[in-house]
Amino acid sequence: MAEYLVFQVGEQSFGVAVSCVREVVRAATLSCSAAQTDTVEGQLNLRGSVVPVVDLGRLLSFQTVAMSASDFLVILADSQDQLCAVRSNSEVQLTSEAEVVENPAGGKPHESTAGQIRVGRAIVPLLSPDRLIEHVGAASTSRSESGADTAGDR
Repeated sequence: MAEYLVFQVGEQSFGVAVSCVREVVRAATLSCSAAQTDTVEGQLNLRGSVVPVVDLGRLLSFQTVAMSASDFLVILADSQDQLCAVRSNSEVQLTSEAEVVENPAGGKPHESTAGQIRVGRAIVPLLSPDRLIEHVGAASTSRSESGADTAGDR
């Protein structure tokens, strides 16, 4: 059975396959980037690697709160070993008691998810690191091409 890491962003729970999780770290000060987009909170310097931190609230259109010292950053790796991070405002939980389920509402899941899992009685969106990193790259390229590539534009 597959293992998943489950965490909270605002009031919403998310899951991600453990195989995609590089590490989990305490929230740290983020730096800004000239090519930063509305869906990227900032960048994390992780032992010399620059890791974009995706704001899932903005990306998925729900309310979140500002980052605090008690938050965690979940560092994700895609299939090309590129990194991105998402912020969790709760401790993360490892579970092997989850099962992949079809979308019960029959609607189309968000493009940054890879489906859903059932954890207990809750249905939790399953994040796709490949799709998140693809989104960050596409949004960053789009912003740079439009001429909105200075930190002062934010």
